[in-house]
Amino acid sequence: KNKKIPILEILDQLDDNNYHKFINTRASTIFWMSEISEDFGFKRDTFYLAIDYLDKYTYIKAMKTKFYSNWVNLFLNSNNMKRLASGCLLISSKIEEIQIPRAIEYISVNNDETFTVELLMEIEKDVLKVSINLI
Repeated sequence: KNKKIPILEILDQLDDNNYHKFINTRASTIFWMSEISEDFGFKRDTFYLAIDYLDKYTYIKAMKTKFYSNWVNLFLNSNNMKRLASGCLLISSKIEEIQIPRAIEYISVNNDETFTVELLMEIEKDVLKVSINLI
């Protein structure tokens, strides 16, 4: 049985307006992740693993909420996606890197005064919970 790539399943479910918003938000988030990965001196594997966490988390949340407004608010908002991406980069850096940036460094690169270390830890925990349930 052919299984679709999770991100493609998400795209199939979105209307035209949200489809384009999601593509643009995801693309700008991944570009931002690449810049942050370069700034932190991460290996390429760290960056790719973070994208994998981001996509799997997005997929699971989309399927669980059936694309209700809370999904749209979370995944079509660039600030929320950067927060999620920070959590994914934090997790992947703990797996792949020898030198790991402190949580406060992830906060500072977000340029978001409402983003806190506590919120980053909550995001990290939620992404890990979702990932563990996939195994």
